[in-house]
Amino acid sequence: MSRIIAAIALTACMAQGQTVINGNRVITGVWDAGAAISTKPAKSGTSLPAACSAGEQYFKTDAAAGKNLYLCTSADTWTRAAQMPAVKSLSVFDPATGDSGRVQIMFEEGVTITRVACSVKGGTSATIQLDERLAPEPDTPGTDVLAAPLVCDPGQQTTSAFSNATIAARAPVALLISAVSGTPDTLRVFISYTVD
Repeated sequence: MSRIIAAIALTACMAQGQTVINGNRVITGVWDAGAAISTKPAKSGTSLPAACSAGEQYFKTDAAAGKNLYLCTSADTWTRAAQMPAVKSLSVFDPATGDSGRVQIMFEEGVTITRVACSVKGGTSATIQLDERLAPEPDTPGTDVLAAPLVCDPGQQTTSAFSNATIAARAPVALLISAVSGTPDTLRVFISYTVD
C-alpha cells in the first residue's frame, strides 16, 4: 500500500514539473506565460543565423545592452528591433556667418544621419554645412557632414547626400553658416538619423 501512495505522490510531483515540447508544434489558442518565473521567446547566441523566416526573433548576447534583439523581417534578413528614426532640431535667431560653429549638438550614441532639412523665416536664404568635431576640441574645424553646402530658403530644402553620415558617439556636430542673404530672423535645421 505504501508503494502505491509513493507512486501516486511521485506522479503528482512529476505532473507539476517542466514539460519539454519536441518537434514542430503550432499554437492556435492562448499560451499565457504571465506567471512564469522566466521566459525566453527568442533563440540566442553571438552570431545571427544565416537563414531565417519572417517573424523569427534572435537575442544577440554579445551586442550592446538595448541593441540585442533582432527580428527576421523577410527571408534571411535580420533587422535590429527598435531601430527607429529620430530627429534633432536647431533654431538660430538672427543667423549670421559669425555664428558658424557656435551652435553644436551631440548624440549620446553613434548615429547615421539620413536626411537634413532647413528653412529660414523673414529673409532670403542661409547656406549651411554640418561639421563633426572631436570632443576635446569642439572649436576646431572637423569633417564636413553634407556632401555640399545646403541653401536654406523660406521653403523647406532637404538633402540626403553626405560625405560623412556616420557620427561617433558624443562627438560635437557644429552648424556652420557660410552665407546669409537678406535678413532672416530664424534659421531652422532638422537632422534625421538612426542610432547605429
